[in-house]
Amino acid sequence: MILPITLDEYLKRVEVVNREFMNQLNINSKNPDREDMFKLDSAISCLGVRADNDIFYDVLKISSGTDDKIEKRTGNVGINVIYGQENGLNFRKVAPVEKAYDTKGFTSRSPIEILSESGKFYFAVDGNSMSEINFMDAPKWYSNEVNGVKASSILQNELGNLMGTIPLITKEGAGYQTCIYIENEVPCNFCGLESKKKDLIPTDYAEVVKMALDENSNTTVTLTAGNTPTKNRGIEYYSDFVKAIRKVSDNIPIEVEASPPTKQDSYKIIEELLDAGITSYMSNLEVYDKVARKAALPAKSNIPLEDYMKSFDVANSLYLPTYSVLIVGLEDKSSTIDGVEFLARNGVTTVPLPFKPVQGAEYQFRTPTNPAVFAEVSIQAVEIMRDYGVNPSARSSGGCSQCGGCSVECNRDRNFK
Repeated sequence: MILPITLDEYLKRVEVVNREFMNQLNINSKNPDREDMFKLDSAISCLGVRADNDIFYDVLKISSGTDDKIEKRTGNVGINVIYGQENGLNFRKVAPVEKAYDTKGFTSRSPIEILSESGKFYFAVDGNSMSEINFMDAPKWYSNEVNGVKASSILQNELGNLMGTIPLITKEGAGYQTCIYIENEVPCNFCGLESKKKDLIPTDYAEVVKMALDENSNTTVTLTAGNTPTKNRGIEYYSDFVKAIRKVSDNIPIEVEASPPTKQDSYKIIEELLDAGITSYMSNLEVYDKVARKAALPAKSNIPLEDYMKSFDVANSLYLPTYSVLIVGLEDKSSTIDGVEFLARNGVTTVPLPFKPVQGAEYQFRTPTNPAVFAEVSIQAVEIMRDYGVNPSARSSGGCSQCGGCSVECNRDRNFK
């Protein structure tokens, strides 16, 4: 019988494991070179960063535009920063942080901390400041409202990409942010998505996009959502949102991140999305190995691989850049590499992401991804993708897949040619 672990026990374990991880990374924090900075990038992606409360509030004022608590953002994200200039690097990162109002996250045990010296902020390891942090200020439109809803609750700015979850399932006339696997089946074990009312319409999203473009013309959009019990898993809901945003701008890149339609409906659905105005298509395998995939995605793994590949084939035939996430740490690293090669061989660019434990998920007490392994896999992934001509920087479609804030392969590809 396995007794349930407590949060305190888990955090103590994470603290010990993190020391082992950092030993494997072997970062020279006193005199870091470019490779040390890449190792730091991987560690931040996997383990997040920590800071004392005073620094947290200073950081939150900069990154959230408020003296109050930061918005809960989508995915594995946090504060928008640029760093690495001391080594001739331009690293862009959305660094996971322990929220000022939630001190229970695994990032509270991160070996990377934010230090403040002479009014400047630095990423530090073992007390050694490795790189100055340049925070990207929260956009001014964050404080605006659309139909009584805070604009930053509709779309969140992540390194210039607006990330937003659209409402899919209608209950009694109201839209909800939810997923069929949460509602009626077994949710993915790493997912912390909660069902909540999101009574918003396409023009609400378009209005926020217009605000963002008025402030920064170099803006992109990624729309995502959960799955629905409809025939095509909810992908058919996106077109109206894309059309509304496209009316605001003829040029803004718009990416849809969704589960694939059924194989027989792929051409029709993807073509409709292209006609609506998308510029890239993302559908995430998450895990490549069949056994590991079934363990991590009990219900979602029932979506046939053929449905994913058919949608990618259709998108590629329509000259739409295609992307897929593989989560490093939920299967053997060799299986992840096999997945990268499988996707690249079929014209799909992989976005490797580290597994992060999310409170409330089945895997909430699972160890974060080893940053040494994540760095190794990401380097190999970049090399494989370059070989197949689908490397991360080869396309300019914008969106989540080109942001690179939650991963390291874009920073690697941009800075280590």
